Amino acid sequence: MAGLLDGLLGSVFGILQQVLNGDSDGLLGGLVSGLTTGVAEGQEAGEQGLLGVAGGAVGGVVGVAVGAVDNLGDAVGGIPLVGPLVGGLVHTVTGLVNGVLDTAVGLVDGLLAVTDIIDLGPVGQLLNGDSGGLAGGLTAGLEIGLDYGNEVSAQGVLGSVGGTVGGLVGFINGTIVNLDEVFGAGEAASGSADYML
Repeated sequence: MAGLLDGLLGSVFGILQQVLNGDSDGLLGGLVSGLTTGVAEGQEAGEQGLLGVAGGAVGGVVGVAVGAVDNLGDAVGGIPLVGPLVGGLVHTVTGLVNGVLDTAVGLVDGLLAVTDIIDLGPVGQLLNGDSGGLAGGLTAGLEIGLDYGNEVSAQGVLGSVGGTVGGLVGFINGTIVNLDEVFGAGEAASGSADYML
């Protein structure tokens, strides 16, 4: 009887740990992992301009939602008998959803690739950062957001919280870096014009 109770408590604790921290170890492992990933990926999206931030935010929300469901699949997988079946079904569905989302973003990115030759100067840098084109920052941000949203939510609820906070910090950092590129390019162009005069 005691052994059965210990096993039940162990299963409950394992499920709770998976929900809170996902694949991370420790009581706050998911939070730390989410913060680290969020700052890094958020900055990358921020460096793709204002459209990169918008795309990263939207992609991040969708990615977190899909990843959270996938992590629940891992959690219920620990339930005896029905767990592995339900968990496997959840993983199959989330895998299909991620595949559809990746394909859709890839198609939009391919359609917008023809605009890569368009140079909008400082305005383009402000909107799209290093991505270029008319809306390259948007699709780049979407791709980054989907990936990082899935990654942080795989670290559980705490990973999603950490990823959200870290992502906001990263967006700000990346935007500052991109603004430096915008005004730096403007100063360089101004200096070149003065020299020509």
